[in-house]
Amino acid sequence: MSTKKPLILFVVFLFSVLFLVLNLDVAFAAQCGGDTKCECGDLLNSSQTMWYDLTCSYPTPNGLNFWGNGDIILDCANHVISGSGYGSGIAAQYGYGDRTITNCNVNNFSGGISTFSRYSIYVNILNNDLTNNERGISVDSSNTTVLNNNLINNEVGISISYGGDNA
Repeated sequence: MSTKKPLILFVVFLFSVLFLVLNLDVAFAAQCGGDTKCECGDLLNSSQTMWYDLTCSYPTPNGLNFWGNGDIILDCANHVISGSGYGSGIAAQYGYGDRTITNCNVNNFSGGISTFSRYSIYVNILNNDLTNNERGISVDSSNTTVLNNNLINNEVGISISYGGDNA
């Protein structure tokens, strides 16, 4: 009997468990947008002007995740999305269409505002205050515009690790 087969099965099992644990916030998240208030980890699937603050912590470290197709605008109206040092305050990562993130105060996340998509989304990050994050803005996608943001006391202001046609 080969000793490699049990080891390979164990490694596959371990990676499967890690994948599930790291993606639970998206897998079990509620959908929000429009008049439906978002909670930490929710999937924003339609435009919203916030009328509330969000305070996020483990086990749901993420603030909001963009989800769905079509143009979606998140206007925080200067409300605060704060975390506990983990996850992303706002993540634009799924779907097709334009994503606009504006007038948000995002603090204390691993990534304040993060883009991850290599699909056909265009992300506009405009007029936000990003404070005390590991990375204020993290761009890992094409077609991202970053304008008039205040980056205060972040370990890295803007990180660009992938993409073309970014401004």
